[in-house]
Amino acid sequence: MMLPREKIESKIKLCIFDMGGVVIKGRFDVLLDISKALKLQPDKFLSIGGENLHLLMIGKINSGQFWERFSRDCGFEIEDDLWSRFFKPVLNQKCINLVSKLKKFIRIVAGTNTIESHYLIQKKRKYYHIFDAVYASCKIGFAKPESKFFNYIMEFEGCKPMETIFIDDQKEN
Repeated sequence: MMLPREKIESKIKLCIFDMGGVVIKGRFDVLLDISKALKLQPDKFLSIGGENLHLLMIGKINSGQFWERFSRDCGFEIEDDLWSRFFKPVLNQKCINLVSKLKKFIRIVAGTNTIESHYLIQKKRKYYHIFDAVYASCKIGFAKPESKFFNYIMEFEGCKPMETIFIDDQKEN
């Protein structure tokens, strides 16, 4: 069922866009590249990374601390920030065009799980400029699909769940 535009405008006040897989495409998921560079299977990398991956995602540790801990746990030295080396995002122009159109009617924000080094790369490239605000997991201390992530954004934006739309490429989010 389609609602008339005026009903949508009166109900929806906020649209949250994910970045990876939605606003950006290209080589943004670096797990396979990092695993290959370290000569590890991706599941082995995830196993060694363990809780430190989550801590990195919510900004409790930085990339340097992650690689220091990973080096200790895997038994070989990693001196380069592999997160940055392999991160090659490209803007999805169709999505950028959609964001531009939607901004005429409602507030548009980014709500993204990202680590500090990827956040800084995207900020430097001005990938966040199109949004009214950016809520990055490494900055707010919560990650999707935790309800705290969404509640934090809605509370900060002054919106209720029924007034909010979330666009993501991952069903679990």
